[in-house]
Amino acid sequence: MLQTDDNFDLLLIQELWVSTVATLQSDTDPAGTPQIGATLNNKWDTHLPRHSPSDPIKALAYSCRALGDSHIVTNNTSHPLSTPNSIIIDVLEHGEILMRLVNVYHAVGHDGHALRHTLQYLFDHPLDECVPTLLLGDFNTHSPRWSMPGRSPSNWARAFCTWLDDSGLEIQNPTLAPTWDSHWDSD
Repeated sequence: MLQTDDNFDLLLIQELWVSTVATLQSDTDPAGTPQIGATLNNKWDTHLPRHSPSDPIKALAYSCRALGDSHIVTNNTSHPLSTPNSIIIDVLEHGEILMRLVNVYHAVGHDGHALRHTLQYLFDHPLDECVPTLLLGDFNTHSPRWSMPGRSPSNWARAFCTWLDDSGLEIQNPTLAPTWDSHWDSD
């Protein structure tokens, strides 16, 4: 996608490919220290979330460099929702935020036999009502609002839907359109 000339300005990716992109010199390791990163491309600026070197990166954004001719695209790493699993991109024009993009990967954990969510940081931070916001991501969550019929809701789905409602967000996925597919089932 990075090499195409399609007419889009931003790419928001979850569960991206990351690997060693460089080897840093090291006084303690003659082989050097691998520097982990994402794919780079001369047509795109890469935006990584706030993270430490040991954090796995699960969300990323690319902005087309041509977009920078008319707008400023910033990676808002100081925003409280910026984590290794989420990235906040602000698109500005004349110093005003035109759009905030929140790209989230929700890593579901296992607590004994039950699944547990890691969305509390999202629930704890209401969105700014004065900033147009688009929330995108892979939420690994089943809910009657967007899942295919017959799926059991995730135990955190109600809290997530309440947060969406309280934040004034609306789901834009087409009704009864699968958003996930595997060889076992789809949803």
